[in-house]
Amino acid sequence: MRNLEECAHVFEGLLKECPVDHYAFSLSESESQELNLENGEFTLLRTVQGNGISLKLISQGRIGTSSGTDLSDEGLQQMIADARASLESATPDPMWDIAPDQGKDSFSKGCDHLDLDRLFSRTAELKQNIEQEYPLIRLMLLIVSQVSARKLYRNSNGTAFDSQYKVYSVSLEFSAGEGDKTTGIDSVGFLTDDLSIPFIDQASVRQHLADTSRRISASAFDGKFTGTVIFTPECLTQFISMLLGNYASDGVILDGTSLWLDKIGECVASPVLTVSNRPSDPRIVMGESWTGDGFRTEDIVIIDHGILKTHLLSLYVSRKTGRPVTRNTDSALIIEPGEASIESIIQETEKGLIVGDFSGGSPGTNGDFSGVAKNAFLIENGRISRAVNETMISGNLGAIFSNIRAISRETVEDGGTVMPYMAVDGIVVSGK
Repeated sequence: MRNLEECAHVFEGLLKECPVDHYAFSLSESESQELNLENGEFTLLRTVQGNGISLKLISQGRIGTSSGTDLSDEGLQQMIADARASLESATPDPMWDIAPDQGKDSFSKGCDHLDLDRLFSRTAELKQNIEQEYPLIRLMLLIVSQVSARKLYRNSNGTAFDSQYKVYSVSLEFSAGEGDKTTGIDSVGFLTDDLSIPFIDQASVRQHLADTSRRISASAFDGKFTGTVIFTPECLTQFISMLLGNYASDGVILDGTSLWLDKIGECVASPVLTVSNRPSDPRIVMGESWTGDGFRTEDIVIIDHGILKTHLLSLYVSRKTGRPVTRNTDSALIIEPGEASIESIIQETEKGLIVGDFSGGSPGTNGDFSGVAKNAFLIENGRISRAVNETMISGNLGAIFSNIRAISRETVEDGGTVMPYMAVDGIVVSGK
């Protein structure tokens, strides 16, 4: 079986015979060893191998794409045929393009080498830790894997990128039970390149296990108040992603509905908020090396002490709108920590809610949202009083990030993001 370089060479030869203005493609191969534990018992150890290919053709203002897994000569030829058929049926738009030549480069992420025996021992240790330290937890599913992957990118402008990574992935699903009381299912996961730290001490595994154990006694919340909501790092990731999608992404800039359309260089959030997208940060285990348009990825600051520094635009939308392209399409979001401890933030909250997860529809164009606060705990007089369910929160995305009361100095690093806790005033909390 030929390697990726040979495959890329053959594919480029076929594409150079194809009458198009531009082409770009990526090839990938991966191998993972996956260990599964279900209902407390090890059930599966398997090796999974995979290939991937994606192709983009641009000609006379039309764009065509295709994707697949067959890297044989016949598979590559079929990819070209499929992309050409897509191109020929497309509506012309002269703004389609690929990045100019970015040169040749190689990138490496994650571990130098993988250690399956060490991975197995850490997994067994995690199972034992949970049984001994969190006896109410029912571990329903644990999937642990080590992944080695490689990806090549080539385009007709001369760019040639090569990326390799080796990482470990850990994912848990669990509930808690005592007598006839049970909780709903919770989950937590992370990527890591470091097996020197027990899994139970990575990301927010301990916090999730402790919170789920406490939710056995959850009760419905009655009433309604406007107060402080403390978003956990995982929930904050949800909300910052919604914020950027609603106000700074391709779609809302292209159609002109973004409330941040002409806010570059202006204050759009509290001065305590700094948000960046930094795939090269060492805490990001397998960050992006190049964008879908073929640009070498650059770390960016999106919001700097409340000031909007950039929109998040693809090359197409950049050309359509005349605004700068963003050489970063990753989701390696990092929010800078504050100075207060999460303990002190709770102590200074008279009445509020800690929210671990949010379930709701997409926010409106103006940023209004409403949905269910899940994995939630009521705060009264500076302390966590009880776990609650059947609780809704509502507010406005823009107002949330303008009304920040505090950001914690503690952060959670899950291999893909770095997030603190964030306390926000003025959110409506309502029960049944």
